[in-house]
Amino acid sequence: MLSRITKMTLSPSLSIPSPSPISTKIIKSKNTFPFPNFPSHRRLISFSSDRKAYSFAGKARAKPKELVLGNPSVVVEKGKYSYDVETLINKLSSLPPRGSIARCLDVFKNKLSLNDFALVFKEFAQRGDWQRSLRLFKHMQRQIWCKPNEHIYTIMISLLGREGLLEKCSDIFEEMGAHGVSRSVFSYTALINSYGRNGKYEISLELLERMKKERVSPSILTYNTVINSCARGGLDWEGLLGLFAEMRHEGIQPDIVTYNTLLCACSNRRLGDEAEMLFRKMNEGGVVPDITTYTYLVDTFGKLNRLDKVSELLKEMASTGNVPEISSYNVLLEAYARIGNIKDAAGVFRLMQEAGCVPNAETYSILLGLYGKHGRYDEVRELFLEMKVSNTEPDAATYNTLIDVFGEGGYYKEVVTLFHDMVEENVEPNMETYEGLIFACGKGGLHDDAKKILLHMSEKGMIPSSKAYTGVIEAYGQAAMYEEALVMLNTMNEMGSKPTIETYNKLIYMFARGGLYKETEAILLKNG
Repeated sequence: MLSRITKMTLSPSLSIPSPSPISTKIIKSKNTFPFPNFPSHRRLISFSSDRKAYSFAGKARAKPKELVLGNPSVVVEKGKYSYDVETLINKLSSLPPRGSIARCLDVFKNKLSLNDFALVFKEFAQRGDWQRSLRLFKHMQRQIWCKPNEHIYTIMISLLGREGLLEKCSDIFEEMGAHGVSRSVFSYTALINSYGRNGKYEISLELLERMKKERVSPSILTYNTVINSCARGGLDWEGLLGLFAEMRHEGIQPDIVTYNTLLCACSNRRLGDEAEMLFRKMNEGGVVPDITTYTYLVDTFGKLNRLDKVSELLKEMASTGNVPEISSYNVLLEAYARIGNIKDAAGVFRLMQEAGCVPNAETYSILLGLYGKHGRYDEVRELFLEMKVSNTEPDAATYNTLIDVFGEGGYYKEVVTLFHDMVEENVEPNMETYEGLIFACGKGGLHDDAKKILLHMSEKGMIPSSKAYTGVIEAYGQAAMYEEALVMLNTMNEMGSKPTIETYNKLIYMFARGGLYKETEAILLKNG
C-alpha cells in the first residue's frame, strides 16, 4: 500500500518539510507557504401591425455596454471575402463614432450586391457588434440601391436577439411591411428564436399563432425553435407534447433535433417513462438515435437511479457504433456514488478505461469522494496520484473534494498541504475551497493557518463567509485563545458576515469547556 501523501508537522510559519518519496509527484516541496504577500398550453395576446407590437415584452437582460466605435486594429481576415467586401468591412470597422456611413458606401455604389452586404452583417454579428450593424442597417433602409431584403432583416433580428435587445428586434420585424419587405417563415423563426432564447417562450407561442393567421406556414425549424424555447422556459410536459402533436398534425415529421430537444427536457425534469415513450416513437418513426440522444437518456435514468437501464443503454451505444462519451460514464459513476456502491463504481471505471475512454477531472472527483466517504483514505491518495501521473489535470472541484475528504477524516495538516499543491498547480481556489480548508483548520486547532488563509482570501478580494469565520473562531477555541476568538467575532460583524447559530454554538462550547461560565451565560443571554 502506498504511503500517505504527506506525514508532516507545520510550524507557525507554515514551513513544509520535504514530502515522502511516494508523494513527490503530488506535492512539490517548498520551504514556505506559496501565497503572495502571505500573511497579510397558451395565453394569447392580441397583436397589431404597429411597430411597437411587442414592446410590452421589455428587455430580457440588461442592455449591453456600448461598443467603442472606430477601432482600426479590428480588421477582417485577409482572403475571407471578396476584395470589395473586405474593404467595406475594414472601413466600417475604423469608422469613428460620428463618422459618415454614406461616405463609406459611396465608393461601393453598384459594386456590392445585397448578398455582399449580408456577408458584412454576418461578420459584425460574429463580433457581437450590433451598434455598427444597426447604423449600417438604418442607413441602407433610406437608400434605393441597397435597401435591405428579408435575409438582411433576419440577420439583424438574430443579432439583436442574441444581445437581448427584444424591443429593437420587434421594431425591425414590424418595419418590414412599411419598407415593402414580405415576412416569411425565416424572419418569423428568427424573431421566435430571439424571444425564446431570452426566456419569453409565451411570446414565441403567440408568434407561432400569428404566423399561421397570416398564412405563413411554420417549418420544422420553426417548431424545433418553439419547442426548445418552451422546454427551456418551463412549459409543462403536456404543453410540449401538444406542440409535438401539432407539428405532426401539420404534416411536419419530427427529426433528430425535435426528439433530442424533448429528451433534454425529460432529463432536466427526471421523466423516465416519458423518455422511454419518446425513444420508442423515435425508433418507430425511423429516426436514428445519435450520441446526443443516448447521452440524454443516460442522464435521465442516472438521475432516477435506474442503473440497470443506464448499463443497458451504454451497451446499446457501443453495439450501434455510438461510443459513449465520458459524460455518460460519469452519470453512471455518480449514480453508484450516491448509493455508496464502490464495487460497481470501480467496475464502471475499469470498463471505461478498457473502452479507451479517458477519465477526466470529474470522473476522478466522483471516485475520490466515494472512497473518502467510506474512509478508504489510502485508496484516495493512490487514486489522486494515478490521476496526476495520467496527466489528468485536477480542477478546483477535485481539490475541494479532497479537502472535504481529508478534513472530515481528521487529516487536517494534509488538507493544508493539498492547498499548497493546488496553488502551485495554478488552480484557482473558490469560496468552497476556502470554507473546506478553514473548516479543517478549525477542527484541528490550526489557528495560525486558519488566520493566514482568511487573510489570503481578503487579499484575493473575497469577503470571507460566515462559515469561514466560524472555522477560524473554532480554531482559536481549540487552542483556548478566547480573546482572539471574540476579536474574530467582532471582525466578522464589522465585515458584514452575520454570525450563525453554529458560530454561537462554537463560542458557547469553547467557553464552557474552559470553565468561563459567566462568558457562556453572557453569550446565551445576548443571543437567546
